[in-house]
Amino acid sequence: MEWQKATVFISSTFDDMHAERDYLIKEVFPELKFWAEKRKIHLTDIDLRWGITEEESENKGTVGTCLRHIDKCRPFFICFIGQRRGWIPNFKHDINEETKNRYPSIQKLVNNKSLTEIEIEHAIFSPLYQKINDGKIEYCPPTKFNLFFFRQDNFIDKLNDAQKSVYGNNTKDDEKLEIIKNKILNKEEEINNDDSKDKLHIKVNRYCGQWNEDLTLRELSHYGNSVDKGRLTNFKCGNKPLKDVIIEQLKEQITQAFPDNKEIDYDSRIDKELDKQNIFIYKNNENFIERFNYMTSLKKYVESEERTTYAVISKPGYGKTMLLSKFTNNFGSLYPNKKLYKRFCGTSNLSLDNYLLWKSIIDEAGIDKSKNIYPNDYDELKNNACEILEEISRKGDSVIVIDALNQMENGLDMLEWIPKLPDNLKIIISFTDNSDDENLSLHIKNENISSDYLVIDELNDDEKRDLIKSYLKNYLKELDNEEIDKICHLKGSGNPLYLKILLTELCLLGSHNQLESKIEQFGDTPETAFDHVLERLEEDEKLKGKTRIVPLIFYHLSKVKLGLSEQELVSIIKIKTKLDDKYIKDIIRISLRQVRPFMVQKEGKHDFYYGSFKDAALKRYANLT
Repeated sequence: MEWQKATVFISSTFDDMHAERDYLIKEVFPELKFWAEKRKIHLTDIDLRWGITEEESENKGTVGTCLRHIDKCRPFFICFIGQRRGWIPNFKHDINEETKNRYPSIQKLVNNKSLTEIEIEHAIFSPLYQKINDGKIEYCPPTKFNLFFFRQDNFIDKLNDAQKSVYGNNTKDDEKLEIIKNKILNKEEEINNDDSKDKLHIKVNRYCGQWNEDLTLRELSHYGNSVDKGRLTNFKCGNKPLKDVIIEQLKEQITQAFPDNKEIDYDSRIDKELDKQNIFIYKNNENFIERFNYMTSLKKYVESEERTTYAVISKPGYGKTMLLSKFTNNFGSLYPNKKLYKRFCGTSNLSLDNYLLWKSIIDEAGIDKSKNIYPNDYDELKNNACEILEEISRKGDSVIVIDALNQMENGLDMLEWIPKLPDNLKIIISFTDNSDDENLSLHIKNENISSDYLVIDELNDDEKRDLIKSYLKNYLKELDNEEIDKICHLKGSGNPLYLKILLTELCLLGSHNQLESKIEQFGDTPETAFDHVLERLEEDEKLKGKTRIVPLIFYHLSKVKLGLSEQELVSIIKIKTKLDDKYIKDIIRISLRQVRPFMVQKEGKHDFYYGSFKDAALKRYANLT
């Protein structure tokens, strides 16, 4: 089953919809991504509250950028409509020549419509054709899968006058808003009577929110007049949480878009664990940038006559896992006649310790358990290592890649007993070394490990910029050069993990105005950056209005070796807080899904993947009892 990409464009006005957009990107989409990943669907949400550069804005490129991004996200479109029309661009003053040239018929769409209305028209009613390379015309079909959510106005009477000017319209705009809503409703009714196979899918929902005057919406602080005092929460669609309705309907539409991508029913446990490894590899090579000659060094080793094991060494977070993910992902096209055995320690149950890891490789190679060399324990594995590797090599030219030995409790022991390799077998291992010495490999004393090891260095300025742009491109976002420079000047920015944490958090922001202050809050190391993530999760939990569960989640995870299951966390937290199971479970899921790129799940237990994340939790919650 091949990986598919599903990109969902989120359309709405901005200032009056910050609460809903936060709800989508922090609660709805993390759960959906977890579901989609099991079906090998890479799901991305596009929230353009920031990501359009100052240069684009000043050059009147905002409308064109939104139109292009809708085209990139087809066939998925989700739209929230409240009580406000929003910005109404002027064709003459707000649309640049580049956009007019790309979309020659844009004037008919911009005619006294708000940006949100333009997005809706371009998505489903009147998609603009594009003039692209050499004047070629490209026609976009209407977006096939569309969800609309109309917000009820039950909260308006609780707002002050300044807030009403942000959350509402004048009478004339109210009438215009009703026109576009009725147009959508009529289209939904028309489609419901369409039995054709390729028909559009439009579903309109109505929802409400509860106004909580005790909360603050920081994205609106620039208005003054207490506009930021108060926030919509507790969203409901009928008698259901809004989240459940959105997830149910998006699942249905994504399933219709990719009918062949079903959750896999594995034939064996090892097949399931190997697929976990493949998912991890796919996710980790996504933002790979070529650095120095690292990939060339790996290929040179594989193609050599070398009979020693090749080591890749780096300080924590420097990108060795991303490098090996990219290498293993491309291996089949590079070496179609070689067999690859790949293990990324800490990502599945295949790599809990040295014995289990090698037993899984031996089983994957098809070595008969009746053979005398088949190991029944760790000592037999070490004693029979030469014969085992010889047997694997008889299966044909092979390469074994084992990443992150440190993730196993006895992983670094392998450095002591790995034997000389047979002719047609290569082994690449990697591990982290926290040493400040220039020579990170002083403790490699085994002559069967190549002295020509590869050390991953920190990012240089060009690589930092490439990584920042590559990561944000996934979310159709851009930063101005000045903002990129500011990130690159941070002390921790030479560490790819540090940048990944920072950029992941920036993508959750609801306003470009928050970027500058946010960038300064991550400290100098991955540990301090993770501390800020925990602080943000705590702040998000306050929106639920109950006790502090986030500290308890990460405190208890940091105190165990092999992680905790969801039910174990619920039981522990329930004893301490007396809260009901459902509420505790919801907070656990919301919190852990937001940090999934930095966590692992083995045997149903949640655990930290990065030691710096665990250290941050240990330090932050050291006084928690």
